[in-house]
Amino acid sequence: MTALERKKLQAELERRVEDRTRELAKVVRALREQVKVREQAEQRLTHDALHDALTGLPNWTCFHQGLSRRWAACTATPAIVSRCFS
Repeated sequence: MTALERKKLQAELERRVEDRTRELAKVVRALREQVKVREQAEQRLTHDALHDALTGLPNWTCFHQGLSRRWAACTATPAIVSRCFS
C-alpha cells in the first residue's frame, strides 16, 4: 500500500468518524429533549395529583404529605409538638 493510498484511507476513516459523531450528537440532543418533556409532564402530573383542579390549592393528599414530613422532623428532635384541627 502506497503512502497516497494510506492517506486516502485515513481521510475516509476520519470523514466516517466525523459523520458518525454528528449523528450521535443529534441522537443525544433528541434524547435530552425527550427527557426534558417527560420530566415536565411528570411535574404537571404530580402537581395535578396534589392540587385542586378548580382552585389550584393544595388538596388533602398534599396537606397530609406535608404534615407527615413536618411531624417526622419534629419527632426526630426533642421538642414540644402540638396539632390543632377543627
